[in-house]
Amino acid sequence: EMPESETAFELAKANALTNIATSRKTKNKILSAFISNRRLGFNYDRQQFIYDNLKKLTLKDVIEFNQHYIKKQPKIYMLLAREKDVDFDAIEKNFGPVKKLSLKDIFGY
Repeated sequence: EMPESETAFELAKANALTNIATSRKTKNKILSAFISNRRLGFNYDRQQFIYDNLKKLTLKDVIEFNQHYIKKQPKIYMLLAREKDVDFDAIEKNFGPVKKLSLKDIFGY
């Protein structure tokens, strides 16, 4: 279940708005942002669009998005640890099948 805290949501939203409002694109970043926007099919500044729409976003919107796109989707968890430190039976009981990967599986060598 997604935690529903109006206070935490408003704090996160205010932080995101502040980060966008105080970020600056200078020199080459201006051109890079323009090219990136065009490549993604935008003919306007995505940051401005996000900033304007973030102001209108509500916790209810996030809850509905979670219900529709995230909640019922299968999850994959990755645990990086020494085998001797992990209780695989408990993990399988609580989360489902465990697939152990070797260093070669992860890094390719």
